[in-house]
Amino acid sequence: MALGLLGDLYQRGWRDPTKIHLPSAELAILITDAKTSLAKHLKISPNEIEVISDLNLGFHLGISGLLHSNSRLIHSAVDRQDIFAIARAHQNNGGEVQVCNCNLAGAIDYAAIQPSDKNVIVWQSCNRETGVKQSATRALENISTSGTKIFADMTFANFRSELPVNWSTALWDATSWGGPKGIAFLAIRNGVNWVNPLPHIDMERVSNGFSIPLFLASVVALENSDKDFDTDSHQILELNQRVRSFVAANIPDADIAGNIEDSDPRKLSISFLYVQAEELLRNLEKSGYLVDSGSACSAADLAPSHVLAAMGVLTHGNIRLTFRADLTIAIVDQFLTALKTEIERARLD
Repeated sequence: MALGLLGDLYQRGWRDPTKIHLPSAELAILITDAKTSLAKHLKISPNEIEVISDLNLGFHLGISGLLHSNSRLIHSAVDRQDIFAIARAHQNNGGEVQVCNCNLAGAIDYAAIQPSDKNVIVWQSCNRETGVKQSATRALENISTSGTKIFADMTFANFRSELPVNWSTALWDATSWGGPKGIAFLAIRNGVNWVNPLPHIDMERVSNGFSIPLFLASVVALENSDKDFDTDSHQILELNQRVRSFVAANIPDADIAGNIEDSDPRKLSISFLYVQAEELLRNLEKSGYLVDSGSACSAADLAPSHVLAAMGVLTHGNIRLTFRADLTIAIVDQFLTALKTEIERARLD
């Protein structure tokens, strides 16, 4: 996004859109237009969208607003730690919790769920650590009843990803399409029995205390991402496949999390036997490459990944790669050469 455009959004967005002055009225129209554009891209109704400034709050509102004391909260072993925390709170208050396991490829065993009107199911569209995607239709078609409520975690899904047909609430993170941090989008489906779990004193469903400039910037980023989505996706897929093929052919004792056919190519998690992740990351940084490791959901940067543990793959010697459309094959090949060199050196020590 151009700095000039971003500066213009900040200059226009500081006003209060509820005032009667002309600039405020113009801003209110701009916000409405932005919500309409956002809703069109996410394939929901504009009046179902709530803009919030904190992603963790979004998980709490989206899930806890569906729960009752007799609800059974069902989530997976590869969900974010935010969801585990909500489940613990529900269980501590006397509620029932069920955790679904997954297989080596990261596919969640939703078939283990017994259909019930008291079920509140957390469905993960895409894992932000491994990129593994879940099929909404295949996963939920046989376990949903008229009373089942579904929270769709769309926080790493690309904006073209489909919601489950019978979704109740959903949450998106603007960073998943290149938008700024500090803005998330909670959708509450029209007609769903959702109750704000937080104390509130007005008629608003959710407090609207969010940064208007960041909101507008996130919609601009979404619109820009949509223009080049097909080209960028093809290029990113090629880069991801290149890394997978190189590792499989040239670096023994490596675990690649998930199959490329069932994964979002923007993320890739690989673990190497007989390698210390922290040392590998530091040596790669010296070579000019910044990669991540450990759990994407942990407050401790290099804590073992509960996602990889649940899948049954190596949790140590792990690196997590993020692919962007501006990466070139030459850069990726140079990185792979450095990666192979550093792993061989580490295994000799």
